[in-house]
Amino acid sequence: MMQTDRFPAGSCDTHVHVFGPQSRYPYAAQRRYTPEDALLPEYLAMAKTYGIDRTVLSQPSTYGTDNTALLDALIEARPAFRGIAMVDESIDDAELERFHKAGVRALRTQFKKDGIGKPLDCEGIRRMAHRIAPLGWHVEIHLDVGQIQDVDARFADYPVDVVIEHMGHMPASMGVHAPGFQSLLRLVGAEGGWVKLSGAYINASLPYPYADVRPFVEALVNAAPSRAVWGSNWPHPHTDPAPDNGQLCGLVREWFPTAEMRQRILVDNPARLYDF
Repeated sequence: MMQTDRFPAGSCDTHVHVFGPQSRYPYAAQRRYTPEDALLPEYLAMAKTYGIDRTVLSQPSTYGTDNTALLDALIEARPAFRGIAMVDESIDDAELERFHKAGVRALRTQFKKDGIGKPLDCEGIRRMAHRIAPLGWHVEIHLDVGQIQDVDARFADYPVDVVIEHMGHMPASMGVHAPGFQSLLRLVGAEGGWVKLSGAYINASLPYPYADVRPFVEALVNAAPSRAVWGSNWPHPHTDPAPDNGQLCGLVREWFPTAEMRQRILVDNPARLYDF
């Protein structure tokens, strides 16, 4: 993306992780991967280059339910940052209020077969959804709609909004007509859910510009243009080699070719969802 192609004012990157320094923020003993340090100033430099004014930090599974690094980063970077925490049900309401004051606006969980980094199961996240509803929060869920094919039925009656990360982690090779992806389209189309247009390089079978992922992006935007947001997934954990940040940001103009679309997906939608 050239300097003249900077994002519109107020643009938000809704999916970013910070890691380390490990000497200060040790990782959970049970974790799927061990990333190198990826510090807040590094991300801020990247964001400034492309005109990203707002950011949502997502708690990585490597820290489990220890949100110390996340909260510290939110306090350091306020007021242009929001956060997504991972908790278990033992957290009390006073702690949730403390998280809210720091900028947290959502709870995150991962439905993984190995159980690592999954502090809440389906029923646990549903119970927590009732507790966070008075705060105006939502839940964000990392899952593979190729394996969980009923997300519309599973999450339709939640008392808060549900955000599905990385376009449902749907392998592009399965195609847009796959039952799991169709259930995701129904969820967002009925305005019971949101979707993050992120992780293209995770879902793709083809190299950049990930042409096999574009039909999924277009289907999701057409289904619910007011329920889609964009995220970089910086610093691209457990992806080797990591994608080029400039290329990922450049995809925004291809995916959202009109100024109106970019304004809605990069600015207006995330401002509403994350309470900016």
